[in-house]
Amino acid sequence: MLPYHAGDVAVASLPASATSVHASSFLSELKTALQQDPFLQSVGEEVDGSDHGAWREFCRNEQGLLCYQHEGDETQRICVPRLSCDAVLHAAHGDALTGHPGITRTAANIAQFFW
Repeated sequence: MLPYHAGDVAVASLPASATSVHASSFLSELKTALQQDPFLQSVGEEVDGSDHGAWREFCRNEQGLLCYQHEGDETQRICVPRLSCDAVLHAAHGDALTGHPGITRTAANIAQFFW
């Protein structure tokens, strides 16, 4: 069993309307980064090796991305390797279509979709 260690990952997110080609490319890059993160790779191996497709509070979504969903959470949040945090922040804050909702709203938007 792996120890639970949230220090190697960060909370982050895309806008809920992220359905563009750019978002698809971003998610593909994120999937690759997940495979290169030692902690998240180990968690993914535990999820993949389980009989019911989940381990602790981790599972894979329809796109095969590793997700976290705490009991009582409405949605799964995609696990983001620390090296991908800047890309997530840019997607949630720097995109011309997102505007500038401020630090608090940006952080809240990010935390809705990414862990």
